[in-house]
Amino acid sequence: MNNQDFDRFYSTAIKKYNDEVLIRKQILSRVIIIIKHLCKQTLPFRGHRNEDAYSLDNDEENHGNFLALVQLLTKYDPLLASHLSMCREKSTKRIEKLKRQGKAGSKGRGPLVTFLSKTTISKLLNIMKNMMQEQIAMEVSKAKVYSVQVDSTQDISAIDQFSIVVLYDLNATVHEQLLSIVPSNDGTGQGLVDLLNLTLQRLGFNLKYCLSDSTDGASSCHGQYNGLQQKITEAADHHVHIWCYAHVLNLVVKEATSCCIPAVLFFTLLQNVSTFIKVSYKRMATWIKLVETQIGMDMIKRLKLIGETRWSGKSNAATAIFGTFAEPTSTVFVNLILCLS
Repeated sequence: MNNQDFDRFYSTAIKKYNDEVLIRKQILSRVIIIIKHLCKQTLPFRGHRNEDAYSLDNDEENHGNFLALVQLLTKYDPLLASHLSMCREKSTKRIEKLKRQGKAGSKGRGPLVTFLSKTTISKLLNIMKNMMQEQIAMEVSKAKVYSVQVDSTQDISAIDQFSIVVLYDLNATVHEQLLSIVPSNDGTGQGLVDLLNLTLQRLGFNLKYCLSDSTDGASSCHGQYNGLQQKITEAADHHVHIWCYAHVLNLVVKEATSCCIPAVLFFTLLQNVSTFIKVSYKRMATWIKLVETQIGMDMIKRLKLIGETRWSGKSNAATAIFGTFAEPTSTVFVNLILCLS
């Protein structure tokens, strides 16, 4: 091989490599767009099964939201359609090879790069999270001072998740951003402030520039001596603690409707009536038909059950039946009596 042949071969190889890189970048950009769409709509990514690349040509199976969107876009995107077809073909060949080797049932895609696996999705989500956190940290550094809102709750796997929201003023505009959600293994005030401080320091925040915090009324947060707010005050003496007004209002409404016997009887009756109608599809059908006949389908109302955690539950239940002073015609009390009779 002379120098000209080598140069031609090298140029061809480099061009092929650059073309493949460009195609993969374009595929990855489409995957990122799909991920951003699912995140914005707060939709789950994966299904319970049928996520193998070789099974994506079966439209009768549920492959999960992410792969379903990929399949949908392939109808209008030739590049993505070609990539998905190649992934199915290579995945099928790999499965057949494993069967011949007696390794049928092996999990994973092996060396096959599809950009559609759960591993790729997780990596891209982490990259997006880091980029968003860096952007928030940069804006907070410009704002100089900030406030935090924190709360924790157990997820479906019984792990306590600690959420941190930061608020800051930048260019005369108040920004409220979810900064991080981290597992919490210590629910004490000291444990929460340590976790908060560790997360803030990792992102370049200084706790002494935290002007205020907002929490619910839990003793681990609101405690006067060992609560989260007291621990933050020790680090920033100018710090102000704000008790979440929704939790305060919830306590006020709960106590106000629990200490008055007529109020207790009234809301108990509303709950029992709503439950009585809702638990039977026949009674529910009678209620809908009656309301539709009396006030029309456009004005039909669903009876509200009183939730245990929402402070507005009692108000919604009463308003659904009796209406309001602003809209007295929206009452369905008479219809309810007719339905029960």
